[in-house]
Amino acid sequence: MPAAMYLSQAGIEASALDASELLYYQPAPADCAVVLVSRSGRTAEAVKLAARLDETGVPYIAVTNCPDSPMTRHAHATVRVSCEPDSGVSMQTFTGAVLTLLYVAAATSEQLPLLHAETLAMLPQLKAALPRWKQPRHRKAGRGTSTCSPEDTP
Repeated sequence: MPAAMYLSQAGIEASALDASELLYYQPAPADCAVVLVSRSGRTAEAVKLAARLDETGVPYIAVTNCPDSPMTRHAHATVRVSCEPDSGVSMQTFTGAVLTLLYVAAATSEQLPLLHAETLAMLPQLKAALPRWKQPRHRKAGRGTSTCSPEDTP
């Protein structure tokens, strides 16, 4: 996850794990903070992990598109990913969550002004690249290769 790499580069120990990892195999240490991410805030493992973190006193931040969801009930902070609801593959919400997590990491490492400036500088480059991205081609998306263009998605 880019946010974990961003924090690591700033000298802050960070790991990116699936919620199931912390639920079933490697409990969160008492001296850490956890950032839980779920598009709906209702993902079964994220909700279970939120309850466990609350029971054990481990603080967590909830990052979701739905701030009134079960995952956010006991969060120390909730950060809303402000995206239109996705149907099918959640590309908007995923992209929004990655950027939101980078901003959380930048704020944690006191690099927020730098990341914000880099993000603003990148926007014209992304706009210029959009026509090339809209051309049909083989793309890796999620867990496999498919032929599609952005217009093919709902």
